Amino acid sequence: MKLNSPPVPVFIIALALAVIGFLHGLTTALAFIPIPAVWIVLVAFVLLAASCVSKAD
Repeated sequence: MKLNSPPVPVFIIALALAVIGFLHGLTTALAFIPIPAVWIVLVAFVLLAASCVSKAD
């Protein structure tokens, strides 16, 4: 399987989701987010992995 580098916008979105997930898990500042932190980080990882596996134009 050939892996591709993710596009910059997808990478930035995944990075932002991961940072939000980590901050949500470590602090109480983001307590208004009803989703558990582990799911936010998991979505960021799946988004990044899917963009690496998919064929980029």
